[in-house]
Amino acid sequence: MAEKIGAASTHMNFAAVYGYGVPMSKDKNNRKGWIFRGHVMNLYGPITVGPDGKRFVNDDLGATSISQAMSRLGFKKVFQVATEAQLLDFMKNDPIQVIGWDQNTFKKELEEQKVFVVKADTIAELAKKMGLPADQLEATVKRYNQFVKNGKDEDFGRKYMKGTFEKGPFYGFIGQPIAGISLGGLKVNKDLQVLDVYDQPIKHLYAAGEAIGGIHGGSYIGGNSVGSSLTLGMVAGKKAAASK
Repeated sequence: MAEKIGAASTHMNFAAVYGYGVPMSKDKNNRKGWIFRGHVMNLYGPITVGPDGKRFVNDDLGATSISQAMSRLGFKKVFQVATEAQLLDFMKNDPIQVIGWDQNTFKKELEEQKVFVVKADTIAELAKKMGLPADQLEATVKRYNQFVKNGKDEDFGRKYMKGTFEKGPFYGFIGQPIAGISLGGLKVNKDLQVLDVYDQPIKHLYAAGEAIGGIHGGSYIGGNSVGSSLTLGMVAGKKAAASK
């Protein structure tokens, strides 16, 4: 609506994209999640691999960085491997595994393995269930285990290496990129007045929160939405109330 009266926009080519999106089912009775917080689980030691069964990125990176790496390599799916100890550590210290689910729903998925989780006693069996080449995933895990024992990730410089992958059961999580929010929006000045395409303020039009383009920069950081909405909403309200 603002653009119809000449408002300018900015950062429209940026979005918060999460590499660990939960596949959506067309079955209305199935569990429908949104984002698996795999980037958080990785801090407890799991590894991320591509469809070739190889690690392709520093596992400690955020979900958007993972999706950007996937895009460069043409990966449409991403796979995570976790030991039972790593998974339980994640669940113990974080109440939310899938945005849109409570932990009981996640536990049910771990038991039934209907949406995006698989479980196996060996890495080879896990690879088969995830559709990955077993020999390559075994080689990846073997190499990574040695990194953990040596205390240094020679491939990607990972910091959070907690535990080796030598004793099952193992859990696999199959994700796909999902766009969470657009980072684009209206262009404003320091008084939060919306600017037109000539960078001139449009009278009586103010914007705050995520209506503003570029409020997060080029990458979304959790919590920024609330802070900017409250703070800038107050400022925009005061400016609007004082305008004539």
